[in-house]
Amino acid sequence: MTTSTVQPGKTRYTVQMGDTLTSIAQRFYGNRERWREIYESNRSVIGNDPNQLRAGIQIVLSGSNIRTYTVQSGDTLSSIAQKFYGVARRWDPIYEANRSLIGNDPNQLRPGILLVIPPADFRTYTTKAGDTLSTITQRFYGDPSRWNLIYETNRNVVGSDPDQLRSGLQLVIPNLS
Repeated sequence: MTTSTVQPGKTRYTVQMGDTLTSIAQRFYGNRERWREIYESNRSVIGNDPNQLRAGIQIVLSGSNIRTYTVQSGDTLSSIAQKFYGVARRWDPIYEANRSLIGNDPNQLRPGILLVIPPADFRTYTTKAGDTLSTITQRFYGDPSRWNLIYETNRNVVGSDPDQLRSGLQLVIPNLS
């Protein structure tokens, strides 16, 4: 995959064999429905039929949230997630956005491949003394009864007892949208 910055907020992408406008929209924006936006802004390059995307053409993608990363020797999806999201265990969005490049085994990263880093769909919170899942849920969602959402997302960090929240835990707070 080849990308380069054209101007601030715009990225040039070279279409690869097997790409579709929906797969490009999903990969760069995290939303397949944005394919029309890509098509309309690149119609002169793509042509009259959005289903006839040709490998090798260059299209321009808009958005300041498009980030890419070239895999280095020794990188793992977890280490890349830590670098971009601050949470190593949130590597799955990176894998899903780049599955066609990585293949079926997320542990087999090849140095030199260029990954798209999708926008984070979560926030993080480090627990403090006196925190409970209910107070954290109230803070982020305005509803303490939704504590189970944060617990299920972080069960491997919190442990089997949601009432035993230790200080210093880094919790992933999923967005509700």
